[in-house]
Amino acid sequence: MEKQVLGGITSLIEKKIVEIDKILEQNINNTNTIGLYDGLAGLSLYFAYRYRLTNDEKFHDCINICITKSFEIIESGYLYHSFSSGFSGWAWSIEYLQQNNFIDIDSNELLLDINDYLKAKTFNLLQKEDYDILHGALGIVWYFITSPNYNKHQEYFEAVINTLETQSEKFINGSIAWYNENNKNEINLSLSHGLSSIICVLSKIYQKYPSNNIEKMINNSVAFLLSCKQNPEICGSYFPYKKETSIKNIHSRLAWCYGDLGIANALLFAGQALQSIDYINEFHKIALFNSNRKNMKEGQLFDAMLCHGVSGVAQMFKRFYLVTNNIVYKETSDYWILELLKMDTFSDGLAGYKQYIPNDNSWKNDISFLEGVSGIGMVLLSHEMDEDVKWDQSIILS
Repeated sequence: MEKQVLGGITSLIEKKIVEIDKILEQNINNTNTIGLYDGLAGLSLYFAYRYRLTNDEKFHDCINICITKSFEIIESGYLYHSFSSGFSGWAWSIEYLQQNNFIDIDSNELLLDINDYLKAKTFNLLQKEDYDILHGALGIVWYFITSPNYNKHQEYFEAVINTLETQSEKFINGSIAWYNENNKNEINLSLSHGLSSIICVLSKIYQKYPSNNIEKMINNSVAFLLSCKQNPEICGSYFPYKKETSIKNIHSRLAWCYGDLGIANALLFAGQALQSIDYINEFHKIALFNSNRKNMKEGQLFDAMLCHGVSGVAQMFKRFYLVTNNIVYKETSDYWILELLKMDTFSDGLAGYKQYIPNDNSWKNDISFLEGVSGIGMVLLSHEMDEDVKWDQSIILS
């Protein structure tokens, strides 16, 4: 019975991927941003793995179209830094595609001036206390520390660490954290915009350049994170999405962007970097609890997208399985893949999917990587792959 079900899922996935292929091929020329999360760089990742799975040259042609269009946009005067929409995410994609033999480009020469711009921009953003990994300084740092050429930037990382240490808020119990830009009333705990992403970045830097100072920063920031724990049986989640002095016991969603899964991911990163059994045990406690959260309304899972939807949850549990080999995480990922395939219900959607907009309770079509169907497609593609290609480094999971 299990074999029949899995075979049925595979057939549904293949059919859905073909639908997504057609939509993305039709929309390349309508995409006029270079971004990893919202533009051509994200589309190129999807086409790269379609090419690897099929050897169909049309997908390689699509990669080349994405890159050529990106060059045209940059040459027209485009100048923006962010990992989500700008140079750092785009440069990450170029190096990733080159490293995995999808393109033949000398990225060292290509990215020389862009890297200089990004380094200067990092410290401009840090001075403003803009630590956001999607839009601010930490996204740039993530690009540099995950680069195959990270060893060319040691002085840069040392300066980043010194700045982060100086600007951290030190608490009486010895823990540290960083306030949001222009907001001293709350500390964001999330993977998408807050402390969890900072811990992931610190852990990556520590793995490349171990030092007592970075180890202390990781331990002290994890201590703050764990001090925010609440009773999940009462609150529905182990952690709130933010820490405010005046508010306690905040329920958080089940998603990539906010909530327990991103915090679990940060603890896994820290546990691996520092070889800490305690952090790994905390990770398992949180991840296993969340593997049982199957109520979509309770988890605030309104759509299928990577950022705040079902495909993001499926990919996170797949990554947890690949790292730990705990079969519960694989089974949970498979469960959410099946739920994802049931969500293609919009007759006027893209492959049946639409993005939910909570501000006005509306829905929209979106082909982008983080909030659209190319991200859904990437999750489905990776579910079909035997190899661990670690494309999810692009969303701070590997």
